[in-house]
Amino acid sequence: MNAWVWTWGGTSFGFLDGDALFTHDGRHVGFLDLDGGHLLIFAVADGRYLGEVKDGDRLITKHSRLNRRRSRRARRTNRMARMRRMNRMPRMMRIGYEEFPAPEHL
Repeated sequence: MNAWVWTWGGTSFGFLDGDALFTHDGRHVGFLDLDGGHLLIFAVADGRYLGEVKDGDRLITKHSRLNRRRSRRARRTNRMARMRRMNRMPRMMRIGYEEFPAPEHL
């Protein structure tokens, strides 16, 4: 999987490469884990739940999963920065969810 992703609010975030989440400036900030049909994202640094991938290319955080953790993983080498994509239209926030953290906060 190598695809660009946006937050639920439509902000251009970065890209997925295999099982890793990178910001647009090339920093490896998360890893993907399939859990019961849901593609969850955990922080590389400390293994805390960050959010999940919904609708193929959108990142969102579910409140009820905020206490989940995985073992942390080794940070991959930074990638070449990529030009940020145009932001997309925000989507109506789902009940029980919140916006995925901005790349600048990870």
